Order: sequence, then C-alpha cells, then structure tokens
Amino acid sequence: VAGSMKWARLEKHSVETLREFIDRMEGSSSQQQGRQRQEQQGQEGPLYVHDISLPKYLPGLLPSLAIPRYFAHDYLQRTPGADSGMAGMGLYAGSWPTLFVGPRGSQSALHVDTVQTHFWMVLMQGRKRWVFFEPADIPRLYPSWRRGQLDPSFPPLEELLLTTATATAAQQQQEGQQGQSPESKGQNEGENEGQHDGEAKGCRCRYPLARTARRYEVTLEAGEVLFVPAGVPHFVENLEDTVAVAGNFVDGANLGRVVEEMRLMGLRDPTVEAFRRTFARLHFDDEDEDAG
Repeated sequence: VAGSMKWARLEKHSVETLREFIDRMEGSSSQQQGRQRQEQQGQEGPLYVHDISLPKYLPGLLPSLAIPRYFAHDYLQRTPGADSGMAGMGLYAGSWPTLFVGPRGSQSALHVDTVQTHFWMVLMQGRKRWVFFEPADIPRLYPSWRRGQLDPSFPPLEELLLTTATATAAQQQQEGQQGQSPESKGQNEGENEGQHDGEAKGCRCRYPLARTARRYEVTLEAGEVLFVPAGVPHFVENLEDTVAVAGNFVDGANLGRVVEEMRLMGLRDPTVEAFRRTFARLHFDDEDEDAG
C-alpha cells in the first residue's frame, strides 16, 4: 500500500478462508468484485496471501511438503523446545515454512527480512520478479527507521530507480511537441539530450545515490528454488498468479547477527529475550547434521 509504514508496505486487510481467496483470484467475475471492494475500502493493489505460517494455520499441508535439503540444517528448527510451545520458542522456530499466494500485480516493497535471517522460496506456480541490492549499499537506498524497528524501510523502488534524465525526458518531449516547427523541435531535442546526459552524470534526482547502488534482477520460474542471504534488500513482484512455499532460517553464517538483533529486540519484548537466551546457549554442529 502506497504510503504504508508497515514492513514491506503490506497492510492487513481481511479474514477469509484460503479457498475463498483462491476462488476469487482465479475467477474473473470474482476478481472484478474483489477489485471493486478494494476501491470502495480505499485499498491499493491486489490482495496478497503473504507469509502465512503453515504450522500455525494450515498444518494439514505439512505432510505433503519437504524442506529442501540445502536449508534443512536451520538452527531455529533444531532448538530444543521448538515444538513444545514454551515461552518464546514458537515465536520463530514454529513459524515456518510459510505460504505465499499472490495474484498478478501484487508485490512486496523493498525490504530486509527481520532478525537478520536467511530466506528461501520454492515457487510452485507462476513467475516472480526479484530485485536485489548489495547489503553494503543500503545507505545509498535512503533507509528510514521511522517505523521504530531494526530493519529499515525504503522509498518505493520505482522512485529510487528514477533518474533526473528519465523524469525530465518525458516532460521535455511533451513540451517539444507543442507549437514547434520540425527544425526547432529537432534542435531542442539535441540540446536536451546533452543536458540529460549531464544530469544523469550528476543526477540531481530525488534519490541520486540510488542509481549507484549495485542491483541484480532475476525472474523466478515455477519449479525453481531461490535463496536470499541475510541482510540483502529485495523487492518482489508477481508477474503471474503465483503459489510458493518459503521459510526464514539461521545457520553458522548469520548466527552472530541474529543473536545480536534478538538482544536488541529483547530490550522491549520479553518473549524475544526468552527465545534468545535459549538460542544463544546452544552449540550447533553443521557437520553432524550434514552427515545425518
């Protein structure tokens, strides 16, 4: 939702069954009714079943799923008491895997996953566009912590990628088409082209540093698996109706950052602190896990 201060600019909308949502997404008449309801309620963009915990809300699907072996060494799932319901254990260990069902055009804004966890996704249906940035370039993406969370929010991706040259080219072209002879129009276009090149080099756009951030794009196809390392800013757009299963996880590569993030979060959330105390005392041996 434009202007949202929530994580990834996603707002809670309504409660309905998964079957109702899928029927509405697949049916053209129902989909139209859904768009009309969104407009009436002031919502922007399609509704999105995003990151719904299967253990908590759809446990009947779990026997049909197997975690990819590359991510099965997750320290969260190997934490003693993860399945017991004791204080703090279910906060992270019992949340994944999760379900994503998104109609074409739905998206999650540029964000960094919380608690410095890694992320994996298996796409079962459709196509997703992913945009990534180097973690070291986060300061160039104009991060904001106004939400009061440790993970930052960012301006909309389309605004970050908009340079002065891009923004002014359309305006100059429109102005040039009004009341000019072909000769003067061609001359002005040549002058404007040089001006745009100069502006692009100096970039006096709203977010000039963003164009220097290292960016990578990939289209995830059905049947493919994606891995997002901890701390990587990413944007996701559903190019088609999609169904995916995913999860966040911890291993030796990000354990230290996760524990430190939990320590800071635990200063105001006793539940997080309860989990962190147990989690930080454990010793995980990846070699033993791989051997098993």
